[in-house]
Amino acid sequence: MSTSRNARASSSAHCESSVSRFLLLAAYVAFDAGKVLLQREAPEESMVGIVLAAVSLVVMPLLVSAKRRVARGIGSKALEADATQTAICTYLSAILLGGLLLNATLGWWWADPVAALIIGADHRS
Repeated sequence: MSTSRNARASSSAHCESSVSRFLLLAAYVAFDAGKVLLQREAPEESMVGIVLAAVSLVVMPLLVSAKRRVARGIGSKALEADATQTAICTYLSAILLGGLLLNATLGWWWADPVAALIIGADHRS
């Protein structure tokens, strides 16, 4: 087998492995969030999670802007796609922050697992 074919086969196997791990993680998140909702388990407040999500909402848009500027400058479609993925992560951070804040400030215990389900169902990432 040629080196090029070996590289393609290795890349394909790595991609399939990554997809499998992502699907397993998504299934676990859905199962755990569903269990929490059904059993009405109130999650603990997470100040660390709130701070990290808030910082992400400030930093991620700056990163998106920088990645897009560099992508245009060097003509990189791959970096442009990465910037789009980072923009999606910004929205996911907003959902996460919403769930954490609603739980911490209003005691809406269900907001955290619902946010997890929304994030897990996001099929664009």
